[in-house]
Amino acid sequence: MLTSEPGTETAPVWSSDGKHVYYRSDNGGVFRKEPDGTSGPVKVLDALINGPGQFVKHPTLGSVLLYFGVPPNQTSMDILILPLDGPASPRAIVATPSADVEPQVSPDGKWLAYSSSETGAYELYVAPFPPADQKGLRISRSGGRQAMWRADSRELFFVNDARKFYVVRIPESGPAPDIAPEFLFDMHANVANTRNSYVPSADGQRFLVNMVLDTEDAPINVISNWLAGIN
Repeated sequence: MLTSEPGTETAPVWSSDGKHVYYRSDNGGVFRKEPDGTSGPVKVLDALINGPGQFVKHPTLGSVLLYFGVPPNQTSMDILILPLDGPASPRAIVATPSADVEPQVSPDGKWLAYSSSETGAYELYVAPFPPADQKGLRISRSGGRQAMWRADSRELFFVNDARKFYVVRIPESGPAPDIAPEFLFDMHANVANTRNSYVPSADGQRFLVNMVLDTEDAPINVISNWLAGIN
């Protein structure tokens, strides 16, 4: 067991070197801990957040923690990064009047996929990473959540609220306005999660899925006057 502090600890992510685990706690913010449990937790962010979403090692940004949450004095969720290489404060990199959630940077560090409720439903967007002032390009057309990249950054997977699973082929030059998602299959994933409910293999050919089973709880039957039946 890695954690035993008061409160609930969730959303763990590994550092790129495998030496630390970052996680959120509803008892005080974001913490870092060695996976062998030899040292106590170190608080890296004193704020309640959704995530962490991803640990990113970037050539210009350094080591950052990517997550989403409601910044101080704001009312909607934004996508933020927390620099980890020195004393620094988190800053928003996607901030719109809508809810911006579930960020994932491509393995090559060039692209940021995220979901936004700008249209009234969560759709998938892709922007350069780190984002400039331009708006991300909308990728999905019938809902898009829980983006995950193939290991070579050439495919982007996502699922919608109807549990339809899609892939987008990303050319080396990056996404373009005429890009179209390809339906793969129905996936009974737990799409209500704000964490990814699936993980693709490195080649994108297999998927480990946290399934939602279409079963009902067993009924409880009550038999009255049951003693009369044994006479």
